Amino acid sequence: MGKKAFIFWSSALLWFAVLWQGFLSDFVFITLGVGRTIQKIEEFPYTCKRIRSTLLESCEDIWLDEAGRRLYAACSTIANRAGWAPGGNSFKLSARDIKDHVSVLNIDKPGKDGMYGLHKLEITGNYRSATGGQDIDLNGFDIEVLSGSRLRFWMVNNRPAVDDAGAFLDASKVGANSTIEIFEHKRGSKKLEFVKTIWSEAVPAPNNVAASGDGSVFVTNDHDNSAGRFRPLQTLLGAGTLAYCHLSNGTCTTSLSSDLKYPNGIAKPSNPSNSLYIANTAKGFVSFHLISPVHHPSLNHSKPYNPSTVSPVRKPIKLGMPIDNLSVDSNGDIFVTGFPNIFGVIRAMSHPEQETDVASSVFRIRKRYVRNEKVAKELGFEDGKGGKIEHVVEKVIEDREGKVLPAASTVVHDVKTGNLWLSGFASKVITVCEPKVG
Repeated sequence: MGKKAFIFWSSALLWFAVLWQGFLSDFVFITLGVGRTIQKIEEFPYTCKRIRSTLLESCEDIWLDEAGRRLYAACSTIANRAGWAPGGNSFKLSARDIKDHVSVLNIDKPGKDGMYGLHKLEITGNYRSATGGQDIDLNGFDIEVLSGSRLRFWMVNNRPAVDDAGAFLDASKVGANSTIEIFEHKRGSKKLEFVKTIWSEAVPAPNNVAASGDGSVFVTNDHDNSAGRFRPLQTLLGAGTLAYCHLSNGTCTTSLSSDLKYPNGIAKPSNPSNSLYIANTAKGFVSFHLISPVHHPSLNHSKPYNPSTVSPVRKPIKLGMPIDNLSVDSNGDIFVTGFPNIFGVIRAMSHPEQETDVASSVFRIRKRYVRNEKVAKELGFEDGKGGKIEHVVEKVIEDREGKVLPAASTVVHDVKTGNLWLSGFASKVITVCEPKVG
């Protein structure tokens, strides 16, 4: 081998090694799932059934009101999400069918028809869409419990951009003009009462939100910007930011702008109250963060968080596949949905007129505390628990053939019954899974 050939092949191998370590290995094993073993639904101790309705199609996110015994779902149509999905770099305005809505199920009362009293909520008040109506473009959402009777909804609204005359701008060039919408809801009513719209440059590409419980919210931006020629690369390579918005003044600031890899679902447990978990879809891990100031039980919780002091990514909690939304049950356990076969999701979104069975995975992340008084004080643990946090991951359920699970993008766990409720943006159904007895 000549000197020039040696230099060429040495350089080529070096560049390949860099690409493999920085991108290709994750793309092959996490995104594509080469070598991944996917289990059958029959291997898990659950009995599952699908609930089918046009009101339950393409429900990207769901939230369980364990006290009020209701399930709330942000739903759309698959055709709509396939064409108008800023998070997926799809900006086809003609695909918007203006059917997005919030559906509600009474989880303890299936009724004779097995539909759990299904109905949708009506938007009321001074809310106005991009074109002056009351249509909304839903993605992720979270709910803050205000009292025994009232809930506050924080919702991502991927509204299209318009000019001063109300005409649509070219979304392929400018992206969406996304906002955070705040509504209130009286338990048992069929209305969403409009409170405020928040728009900010710190929220260019919102995906999901986590309410802080003090009139503020953390927002994941799955991209660094709302549009751009190289924006699709951010989906594969990983980019994005974390923002913090407050209801009182309607402003948002950037809390974290590095280390995130397509931040998607987000969850904020109550213990420790200054912890934050973010699903990093592009690299298949959940990141754990701490927020200051510490909200210890002895402190005044009315003081808002300092959004500039969100810790960088600590040791990632690896799931090994593309993941979507997070939820926290009343035990403090975190539930995560994953896509073990990403090609199934692509097929479902490419043919929204058909019903495509898609493989789904569900994981539970449990916190384990290693006692250390100093660290416990810093973290603000309650009930005498404290110290170093360790995370234990277990697979809860998986459906290789997509027989009953709904291409799940969100799962919630009802501690009272042990039931799992699952929804998916690429599915025409939601699913409830009950633990098998005996």
